[in-house]
Amino acid sequence: MIFVTTETLAKHYDRRLSTVITQNVMSFKEDAAPTIVDCLRQMFRTSAHSDFAIEVIPPASDSETRQTFSVHKCLIACRSNIPVKSERHIIHDTSPILFDTLLQFIYTDEASMTKDIVVPLLHLSRKLNVKGLEAECFNFLINRLTFPDVCMLYEEARLSQRDDVKEMCKEKITENPSIIQTSSFLTLSLGGLKELLSMDDLAVDESVVFNSVMAWARQGCEKKSLDVTSKNLREVLGDTVFTVRYIWLTDEFIGSVVAKSGLLDNDELSELLEIKLSGKFPSGRFLVQKRNWNENAENDVKILFRFLEIRNFEDCGFWSCDGDSLDAIALTVSKPILLCGVTLYGPRETKSGLYQVLLELRNGTECVQKLKIQMLMKKSSLTNLIRFSEPVKLFAEHKYDIVLRLKGPGTYYGALQNAEMFMSMQVDGCTEFYQPDIPRFNQDGVVFTFSNSQLGVGGRTDVHMGQIPEILYKVPVQDNTEKSLK
Repeated sequence: MIFVTTETLAKHYDRRLSTVITQNVMSFKEDAAPTIVDCLRQMFRTSAHSDFAIEVIPPASDSETRQTFSVHKCLIACRSNIPVKSERHIIHDTSPILFDTLLQFIYTDEASMTKDIVVPLLHLSRKLNVKGLEAECFNFLINRLTFPDVCMLYEEARLSQRDDVKEMCKEKITENPSIIQTSSFLTLSLGGLKELLSMDDLAVDESVVFNSVMAWARQGCEKKSLDVTSKNLREVLGDTVFTVRYIWLTDEFIGSVVAKSGLLDNDELSELLEIKLSGKFPSGRFLVQKRNWNENAENDVKILFRFLEIRNFEDCGFWSCDGDSLDAIALTVSKPILLCGVTLYGPRETKSGLYQVLLELRNGTECVQKLKIQMLMKKSSLTNLIRFSEPVKLFAEHKYDIVLRLKGPGTYYGALQNAEMFMSMQVDGCTEFYQPDIPRFNQDGVVFTFSNSQLGVGGRTDVHMGQIPEILYKVPVQDNTEKSLK
């Protein structure tokens, strides 16, 4: 079913059918030599010499009224899969205004598109097999692609069997793997989820993959009106549960998170632990291939992504970077880490922007690290990296403040904390899940806890929204409990 609001469409399109033109007259300027396109465009506008009727009935929830379009059977038969054997055809659950746009393309190879209607138009063109319009919709989406839309575009490419677009999306995800921690990732179908998580080049820690799979499964339960229990989570995932490379998770993470989630049953957990202890990798349900990025895991810089969504204040401006306000967030870790840097969102309205950046890491009254730089940030990147010249050691259970002063064009911002989106509890012998009250992340055996900083002045960054979306860190070798698998 195709849903799009009347208000959105009417904002961008004229109701051409309301124009009263004599049906049997196709008039052109006397001195003009009309082309075939001119004639087809005039036929579309006037319905001159029409021999077929298409009645379009909108969804019951839509305020539009049904409309009948007088068209030309030959063109409809050549350019779509609409049956033309009779004198009339009815299309249900479709916006008449949206259909008018599709009809314009059938006649003229032209269609006025905006980002508000391009996805519903793509769905309609796929439903009615208007291939040229389907391709135009993809071109529109690709040319205006932002990283939060990559998963949506990937899913549309799957439905249209556009392998070229799928590969482009995979490249984008390889370049910006934190996409799997955003809300757009949760919109994937089960098939799309399985395909993306099977990528060997997905450059994230396996604990991030597990948490993202759990987030997707929780939403899957909600879509099906199922209670969020371990049994139902497993049911909505099916064999996609084994796209997680459990063998490369730390023993601590398996014990404290995986086992408590109930996603694997006791026999599967026993098999997993036996494989890890033996160091032998038999072929079976547990994938043993290590993701390509992670050949030297103890030396790799890890990424912690704070937010589920990237927003742009489409209706109420953008994230202000006036150079006077201070955005700040407080961070506590359960084990020592080496903080390597942070990332910032880039400009919303321009392709790139020059920014004055002042970044401080504070431990109480002490300034542990300070960077004052000028940097060019790009809109095409999901996030822009600021790396410290040397990693800074953060000690366990110390509260640190990350303070940012940013001057430049308005930016995107993050929203909805991407904390452990589930915590488990046993109820009548079953594992059930609930939302935590504080933004806490368990990654690489380290618990990261964020809180609102008292050092923010005029800035709006907090645990729920704002700047500083990613933390880059290393786990010191002596603190990494992962056993080497030979």
